Amino acid sequence: MYLLIPEYIADLVIFIRDKYIGKPSLLRLQSQKFAILGDTHGAIDMTFRGSTFLKDGYMVIMLGDLVDRGHQSLFNLLFALEVNVLSDNFIILRGNHESSLTTPYYGFLNELKDNSIDMLYDEFL
Repeated sequence: MYLLIPEYIADLVIFIRDKYIGKPSLLRLQSQKFAILGDTHGAIDMTFRGSTFLKDGYMVIMLGDLVDRGHQSLFNLLFALEVNVLSDNFIILRGNHESSLTTPYYGFLNELKDNSIDMLYDEFL
């Protein structure tokens, strides 16, 4: 178990939500190079590896499903959110595992409970 600061996590999630609210559903991307990652499901090493493409001028697009199934899905999601805050070239799309229909059944809600931050569950949705 890791020490997590609920206030920091809540601020991070709210910041990201506010960053995306009002953006169009269809984006026109102006990059010549793309790295596309999908269905990492808690594999933080894959998300980290994907973020390293940023230094080479790539736009990185995460296709969602960052949470559930993996024992580090919460940290995978938080890492991706932090990278997104630091770079406009790291785009996170929401997958079905980031929805209220899926997270109670595949582990994300339990992971929040295990880390004593389940009171933030609604902030993630």
